[in-house]
Amino acid sequence: MTTYQINGLLKFAEVDNYEDGCDPDTSYAQHVQICFTGKSAMEVIEKAAEFLGVETKGENNGVELNACDEKGRVDFAKMEDSDGTTPSKSQMAAWKQGRETLYYVVYSAYVEKVTPAKL
Repeated sequence: MTTYQINGLLKFAEVDNYEDGCDPDTSYAQHVQICFTGKSAMEVIEKAAEFLGVETKGENNGVELNACDEKGRVDFAKMEDSDGTTPSKSQMAAWKQGRETLYYVVYSAYVEKVTPAKL
């Protein structure tokens, strides 16, 4: 049976100032070792998005398929606080007033088709 997987995420983050935008001097990258599997590519993407707390539908959709025109690449964009969690409504309000530091984060991954080898 063929399955699909995301095997690892690459996290890119930088401080996002509400007034001035992202500060490239604060950027960093980090590998996140985690694996998601499913019966379809979209199932795997949905699982990863749910884990990350990223919307997959509607106006606040944070998922980009075939990102940067790379086949199979998916980017998940979101805001995070310094603990790496999704900010609360009060944190978002404080960020807009310049009283909270938040990060713009993009998790990049590749969806791969996995076919078991016949041994």
